[in-house]
Amino acid sequence: MKRQGGFTLIEMIVVIVILGILAVTAAPKFLSLEKEAKIGTLRGVEAAIVSSASMAHGVLLLNPSSKEFTNTHEYPTADADGIGKLVSVSDDLTAKELADVGYIWGYNDTCYVGYKAPAEAGSEPTYPSDTTGC
Repeated sequence: MKRQGGFTLIEMIVVIVILGILAVTAAPKFLSLEKEAKIGTLRGVEAAIVSSASMAHGVLLLNPSSKEFTNTHEYPTADADGIGKLVSVSDDLTAKELADVGYIWGYNDTCYVGYKAPAEAGSEPTYPSDTTGC
């Protein structure tokens, strides 16, 4: 009589249970990596925003009548015609104006970095951010 090889039903159930336990243990780590990747991307965009605003400020100090972008108090304005013209990002991020925050680049309204133009002469722009919803 031939003996058949293969898994018994009990062995197959044990393997499935072990794979389930491993999946439940590993899934949070992969989900956390996605959040950290988004936050890392936003930090890179924030550095680009700060650099662009600083370079634009230098241009406006040397040439106050520059018309390449809109400005206020020698810094780019917080809109598509100001800082929005100076910072280019991938299509994964949305650029828009957000009330009380300024101009933002982000994944949603609780996962972004932004730019807010100075409110008065002699002050500097601020760079608000929120990563709670990433």
